[in-house]
Amino acid sequence: MSEGKQFSNVWNKYNSLYVFWFGTCDIGWRIKGTNKEIIENLFNVIKRIYDVGARNILILGAPPLYRIPYRKNYNQCKGISDGECIEVLKKEVLEFNNEIIKLSKIFFKKYSYMNLIYYSTVNIFEDIIKNCYEYGFKDCINSWGGNKKRNVSDFFWANSHISYPANKILAKNINELLNSLNK
Repeated sequence: MSEGKQFSNVWNKYNSLYVFWFGTCDIGWRIKGTNKEIIENLFNVIKRIYDVGARNILILGAPPLYRIPYRKNYNQCKGISDGECIEVLKKEVLEFNNEIIKLSKIFFKKYSYMNLIYYSTVNIFEDIIKNCYEYGFKDCINSWGGNKKRNVSDFFWANSHISYPANKILAKNINELLNSLNK
């Protein structure tokens, strides 16, 4: 697909970035598998792409599921109060992300000829939610919900995912992080 395009001849195993991000569905609606099993599977994939030359890996941690407006729909929250749901999901996200960090350190120690970067989506999401208006949103608690009468750009959440403007902020923040590593 990139043949003849601007970067078709310059991408290679040394300057390509491979990004992994666990989203709301991977954790919130998970039917089977423990956090440890899921993260071990991730690192099996990372090992395979490392073996064929990947040297720049970015792993985005699980987002703060407890902040998502539709959190009560998650399997872990069936039949419990919203307050209990929030606590269950906080624990789930913390354990999930800690497992990523733990296995990242082990992997990097074994395969140090690479860049392996962990990025906390919890931190940036929490900052945006706390400073909603400063980031240009009108609502960081509720979801746009597909209501065409409302402007999705006013919302941080678009259903169970972040909105397009929120993704732009996330991308800009990640880009700044990656650029800072080159200094």
